[in-house]
Amino acid sequence: MTVVIYLVGLVALSLFVYLTYILLRGDNE
Repeated sequence: MTVVIYLVGLVALSLFVYLTYILLRGDNE
């Protein structure tokens, strides 16, 4: 069960970083 929570957190963090990168890239453009 701990592994599932870890994976969910990792995916959520990855999506957050990806979205932030898109927003920053859009602002720079």
